[in-house]
Amino acid sequence: MPRLDKSLIFPKGITVRSHRMFQRYVVDTALLEGWLVYYTPDSRWSPKGITDLILAKGGAVLFWELKMPDDKLKPDQQEWKGVLEGCEGVEYGLFYPQDLDSMVRRLING
Repeated sequence: MPRLDKSLIFPKGITVRSHRMFQRYVVDTALLEGWLVYYTPDSRWSPKGITDLILAKGGAVLFWELKMPDDKLKPDQQEWKGVLEGCEGVEYGLFYPQDLDSMVRRLING
């Protein structure tokens, strides 16, 4: 199967204008790369502090929190971060729009 040209999704110089846009780019890329993706469209219905995304593929489980510039983790998010970082076989990540390249590389490399 031919690989999708990632520049179609993440053109150089892209400006991420909102959390929703940021999350959509990451979710779309993850799905294209064969990851299972969980997120709650309305966070009022999920546990306080849970990460924005939970991704799974080939034995890897990623818990990714997405933040816009100047956003910081809330206390409930700090608690989840601490617990997840202590779990074997789980990757926790806190990412900002400037991290898109490394995020895409991680998703592509499985």
